[in-house]
Amino acid sequence: VWPLLSYQPATTVKIERFRWELDTMVEAAAPEQMLEGERAKLAGMLEAQFADALGDLPESAKSGML
Repeated sequence: VWPLLSYQPATTVKIERFRWELDTMVEAAAPEQMLEGERAKLAGMLEAQFADALGDLPESAKSGML
């Protein structure tokens, strides 16, 4: 999986790295309060990536707009 990430944008790689770290925390039985905070950070990263993607839509995605 990691070699495939070299083809992805930097934000995607950061999210995948963070998700991997979160998975290791879960497996290590980290306290739930700590996990909730980390999940909130991950959600924020995903929201930022989505908002950034919506800011630069390709022309083909705009078909059907008035």
